[in-house]
Formats: sequence, structure tokens, C-alpha cells
Amino acid sequence: MAENMRYLNRVNPPSSNLGNWVYGYVGSDVNAAKATDNYKIYGVLYNWTQATSACPTGWHLPSDDEWRELENFLIANGYNYDGTLVDEKIGKSLASSYDWELSTMTGSVGNTDYSENRNLTGFTGLPAGYRGKDGKFYNLGFRTAWWSSTFQISYIVDREPYTYYYYRTLINERTDLLGGGNSGWDADGGISVRCIKN
Repeated sequence: MAENMRYLNRVNPPSSNLGNWVYGYVGSDVNAAKATDNYKIYGVLYNWTQATSACPTGWHLPSDDEWRELENFLIANGYNYDGTLVDEKIGKSLASSYDWELSTMTGSVGNTDYSENRNLTGFTGLPAGYRGKDGKFYNLGFRTAWWSSTFQISYIVDREPYTYYYYRTLINERTDLLGGGNSGWDADGGISVRCIKN
């Protein structure tokens, strides 16, 4: 999909861990939430459980392998900001050309350099921010993240098992599409969803 999911059958205030939030909206009225600019521009922030059922029929939440396939394709086909075919510098080609806070780091999502490569993919990643597990909203204009369907349970000696929920993120001061591996997002946090066709 070329934009974030907006499926919203219910909305919760940010203090609730039940999922389905609209950045900055603190009520529970679906129509009021849909009337906000943040809903219209950035879509809905989902917890991981809600994300796994948000995609419409014929679509699904991409796995970590599917995200990695996209990354590898873009790197190999010249979508790095500088046109190179090594390393991972594809953030600018995935980011929208507007709404990002400015950065001075060369080739970063928030820098206006290499303007011909801005959103070259048509993915239009907008800086939708996120809802933290503490019930607060963060980083509108600076960051966006998308869930994957992949998770991993880590067993640490003398501790409870911890589950890593894989994701991908764009940050205004970075050049890459960060995420995956053991840097998982907390399942109760709220981030965006992009679906992939079956």
C-alpha cells in the first residue's frame, strides 16, 4: 500500500493499551477521531494485536522477510540516496517529500539534499510518530514506524521470556530504513500499518 492504514472500528484514548489510536486524539468517539487532521494525513496507530487483523481481505501484514525483500530490491536497483548499490541508504527514497522535520545529515530523510531521490519509490512514508507503551504520543514530524507480522521470543537466564515484535522505521536524521532483528517494538506501543497484497 502507498499510504498508512486508516481502518478504525473503535478508537481508544492514549492511556488505554487496547490499540487503535489517532495521534493527539484523547477521546473514544470514532467520528471525532476521523475528523482530525492527524487521522486524515497519518492514519491510525495500532498495537501489534490490532495490526495483525487490520488489513482488508486479500492483503496481509508484511513479514520481516517481506520487508527485507523490499530493502534488498531497493538497494540493488539504485534507490540509495546517492545511487550506490551497497549499504542501506534507502530512507529518502521511501519518505514523503513533506512534513519531515529538517536535518543537516547528508542523505537523511529530513535533509532536502538529493531532492530527485525523495520518495522515488512512491511509498510516501509520512512522519506519523508513535504511541509509547506509557500512553503518550511521540515524534510526530520526526519518526514513523510500521509493524511486521514477525516476532521472536527471547529466553534470558533468570528472567521472564521477552517477545520482540519486528518493525521498520524512518527517522528524520537517518538515511536507512531501520528495524528488524532484536530491536523489536513493544506490542502495546502504537505504530502504523502498511499492508501487502496476497
